[in-house]
Amino acid sequence: MGLYDGFSAAEKKNLTIYIGGIMCYKFALETLTGCMSNIVLNRYKVAPAATWGTVVSVNYAAQSIGSLLVSPLIKRWPTSRVLAMSIFLFGLLVAIVPVLEATTGGGSTGLGNEKTYKAGDWNPFIVAVLFPIVGIFHGIIELIRRVIPRDIVGSDPSKLKRMDSTVHIFYEVAGTTGALLSKYWIAYFNYAYSLALIPIAFTGAALVWSRIKDATSEAYEGPSKTKRVSGNFFSEFFAIVKAFFYSVWVGLKLVCSHRSLVWLIPAYTLPLVLHRYLENVLFAHYANFALSTGSYQQLLVSGSNFGELLGALFVLLFADSVKTPIPWLRLDALTLLFVWILPLATPFANIEGWVWFLAAIAVPVSFGWAAGDVSLVAYVQSRLAKIEDSEATVSPLGSVMSFLYVLYIIIFALVNTAIGKVQDSFVADLLKKYGSAKKFPALAGLKPTQDAMFYTAGLVMSCAGVVVFLSTFIPKGAFALNPDTLDDDESDRALAQHLEHDKASETAKDRKEIIEAMVA
Repeated sequence: MGLYDGFSAAEKKNLTIYIGGIMCYKFALETLTGCMSNIVLNRYKVAPAATWGTVVSVNYAAQSIGSLLVSPLIKRWPTSRVLAMSIFLFGLLVAIVPVLEATTGGGSTGLGNEKTYKAGDWNPFIVAVLFPIVGIFHGIIELIRRVIPRDIVGSDPSKLKRMDSTVHIFYEVAGTTGALLSKYWIAYFNYAYSLALIPIAFTGAALVWSRIKDATSEAYEGPSKTKRVSGNFFSEFFAIVKAFFYSVWVGLKLVCSHRSLVWLIPAYTLPLVLHRYLENVLFAHYANFALSTGSYQQLLVSGSNFGELLGALFVLLFADSVKTPIPWLRLDALTLLFVWILPLATPFANIEGWVWFLAAIAVPVSFGWAAGDVSLVAYVQSRLAKIEDSEATVSPLGSVMSFLYVLYIIIFALVNTAIGKVQDSFVADLLKKYGSAKKFPALAGLKPTQDAMFYTAGLVMSCAGVVVFLSTFIPKGAFALNPDTLDDDESDRALAQHLEHDKASETAKDRKEIIEAMVA
């Protein structure tokens, strides 16, 4: 079975363009968090883990703002145009860091040696400001990844699942390659200069994505399918803000009012939190504090990305025999137990060999997450595409995905700073003695880091896995080992009726306000 089987010629062209852009995006993106985390963890002298936890939490909060802007934006402009402009601005902002490093003497000595590299004389607090700003554009891009398949292949569940799986395969090929290679250019060019890759690759992705022809593009060339505001900048701004909050409300009501969607809160949001937590926090802490070499984080992430690649591939290969996300989500919950190796296992004498071994252990963990995520996103897309025309102000699909994405950001932000404080408390004496993690003697930070990770990795992941596993029994028909279908036509009608009722209520409210205004 070919990767493009079942798609029309136009769909194949758009899919190829989309894959080309997303590979540029993912290849460079793998450098971003690794570099930003290591700048903070090595250049901050006090509470670096808590500081990084705060910075990444604020970044994720900014992503939530970006994600909530998607629904009103894609009602006003073609999805591909919003996507291309967002990634271009993203890269432009990241370029500030290598420029600062170059103009303040960074790398005058120590290029090629991670431990003796001379950093530029600029305040690392700039990262704490810049990283959240780029998070707005990151949030827009990440959410559009969840909704643009509908614009390319329509609402057919089989096509959506095949597209999501196909894209995820190429996405993870680029991610695995980017994470693996970034270890080596970070080790030579160090963290700030390595970020120069991002504006180059992101500009390429913007140019490629701008050529996507949305299935709904004709609607933008003719009369708009949503009420357009005047050309006044402030009118447009407030219209977007209003739609922004309304989209959250629509998503909240749809998810929390229906059994067919409410289970997505633990089944979609929690695994996403755990996956980002593993790659962006636990791997960063282990590489920097336990092994004293920040670039090892990229090797661990490369193993995780390879697991995601295999997960997406298996969903594609078994799309006909595994028809719902339930089996994959249960597998995801079980594979989280592999994380116990971080607090319990003793490294090999060959440290780099040990890191490669840990990268291999990360494969099944991310395999389970990717398989569950790909199949679950396709399920949401196919279910909500059927009622997409029931609400003209915002996209129901965009609203639900925005709400779930924002919820994920909130949960991540709440726990991340606390986890950083726990990590700092266990390595505080070493930081006070040596100044930064990269100056620790070999494996000096291993024992305190593992003591911290007994709680921050083992217990956290295990408890969350139980919640995810139990959530898979909530939808109708989910008690089977491998269900043929979830929910039914009655669930779809209930979703559509919910939106129709809300629309009627809003119309009655508007009519009442008009009458009251006339009487006054």
